[in-house]
This record gives sequence, structure tokens and C-alpha cells, in this order.
Amino acid sequence: MEKKYRVKSQQDFQAVINNRQSSANSDYVVYWKKNELNYPRFGISSSKKLGNAVQRNLVRRQVRAMIQKLLKKYSFETCDYVIIVRKKYYENDFKTNELNLEKLLLKIKEDLR
Repeated sequence: MEKKYRVKSQQDFQAVINNRQSSANSDYVVYWKKNELNYPRFGISSSKKLGNAVQRNLVRRQVRAMIQKLLKKYSFETCDYVIIVRKKYYENDFKTNELNLEKLLLKIKEDLR
């Protein structure tokens, strides 16, 4: 995923979370906020509850790969999205996690219309 499609700064993360628009399922919580750009941006957060730094980085890389695949498949609203990965993420395989993220993001896309 290109760097321009990422929410990077702590201030941006907090602005999106403080907006209080969210949707969740068993694996993820997604917060969103409209942005002034012509493209969506995604930020990924994985807490220390998920494991050590190596495990958290693996989760973030996997979610980034899922998002990259979804960006090729769908067009998303021009919003900043913050995806928080829950501990139940480990109970499923990659494909199931990918489907859960896709369903959640498509649900948000419908809510924004």
C-alpha cells in the first residue's frame, strides 16, 4: 500500500477516533472520518494484547495486504479509516480475516451513502 494511503501521525489517529463514527465485528473495530483529500487513507492499530512486536507487525502487514487487495477491487469514500485489530483475529485463518474486513468496510461504505 502506498504511503499516501496511510494515516500516519498520532494526531490524525486521534482525530479519527474522536470523531466517534465506528463499526465493529469480532475481529476489527473501524473508525472513520471524512477527509479533504481525493483518496481514502487507512491506519492500522494493534495493541500489546495481540503479542510482542514481531506478532503485532505481522498482523499489521497482513491487514495492509488485505486493504491493498480491497483498494484494487472497490472504490472507497474519501475518508480516513483507523482499523483496530482485536485479539480474536488469531482464531481465524487469513482468508476468513480478509472476508471479515471486506464485509465490515463494505458495510461502512453503504452507511456513508
